[in-house]
Amino acid sequence: MKIYLSILCATCAFVGALWGALSVWEGPLDRFCSLVYEHYFSQSAELDQWFANCKNESRRQKLSSRAEVMEMARQQMSSFHVSHLGIYDASETEEIWTSDAHSTGIQSQFVDDELLIFAVHPESPADKAGLRRGDRILKINNDEPNTYDAERLGGDFQIERKSEVLAVKVPPGKFTKDQTLKVRELTPSTRVLRVESFRKEFFDWPTLQALFVKQAPHLKWIIDLRGNAGGNFVAGLRLLSFFLCDTKSIGYLERPREGELEEDVLADDLDDDLQISQLERSSRLILETSEPPTCLAPKSVVVLVDRETASTAELVSQAAHEHLAAPVIGEPTAGELLVSVWYPLPEWGEGVTLSIPEAIFVSTMGHQVEGLGASLSETLNWTKGSLKAGRDEWLETALRF
Repeated sequence: MKIYLSILCATCAFVGALWGALSVWEGPLDRFCSLVYEHYFSQSAELDQWFANCKNESRRQKLSSRAEVMEMARQQMSSFHVSHLGIYDASETEEIWTSDAHSTGIQSQFVDDELLIFAVHPESPADKAGLRRGDRILKINNDEPNTYDAERLGGDFQIERKSEVLAVKVPPGKFTKDQTLKVRELTPSTRVLRVESFRKEFFDWPTLQALFVKQAPHLKWIIDLRGNAGGNFVAGLRLLSFFLCDTKSIGYLERPREGELEEDVLADDLDDDLQISQLERSSRLILETSEPPTCLAPKSVVVLVDRETASTAELVSQAAHEHLAAPVIGEPTAGELLVSVWYPLPEWGEGVTLSIPEAIFVSTMGHQVEGLGASLSETLNWTKGSLKAGRDEWLETALRF
């Protein structure tokens, strides 16, 4: 009996030691799981369950390469149907934070089962190959075309232009997008403001003042935010300031998990780190425009958007709709308006980063853009005839408002 008990106690000690060792062993996803769990903007039973599953998968899976680890992490994130939760390698991170792109420069869309080009980035491989708005893509590398291959893969294109079939080689390549703000006169009383990005380097006060100071008051303005994936929140507020002409709250960023922290007003500073540090000290951060050096005092404003209009561009669209009575026309926007914080994951490779949404935007009128998109006044669609003729029928529609 004593021998039996000794063996049993020894077994218990061995199992306890083994369990202790296992409990401190970390799988390849453990830090990723913890970062998401600790910083995700909304605490819930769903998040608790996700964290438990993520840790289990981390310890269960035998992942031998960085690519496998990142793919498993992306699979774990797929259960959250929210924006700004993602993992990016060095090249993807560079493209998000700079104007540099590696693609063909083609933007295309299916219209009545035909893949048509509706935009070509200047100085891109497609631009240098002579492609233009209205070209129909018949084949890519002798296969049926799709938008991803047209933009990212490239190769041998078969193009139809005014009943003529052309063979054009368009490899993807690196080029710099011109994302500076541009104003052009559409009619003597109408100006089009093209805003391709809200990257902070385009939105210092002197640059904006130089752009707007010579513009007459009481004009009709068409703000073109198509393809604008967002950027800096203060950049968006500064642009709005020239149209609203005064200090005005357009909504707030809320961190539901941090209800005990104080409310604050986002400082008029383009520094990303400063904005994040302010957010971390607040449960609610009020977004206000400023009194600009020049007031445009617009007669009217129309905002053009599409499915790629996201984040800060959606914030600007919603604010223009609520505070300037601006019609927002085009396609439903992306519905991606959360504030993300980026965390490096050097253990997965140099330049790999994890983006985690930590706050949600709510407009003055209580509209949550995330998952819903900006308030849309009229839905527009491309038509083959006008697109093949090289016309921008959406801009023509905006002119009629």
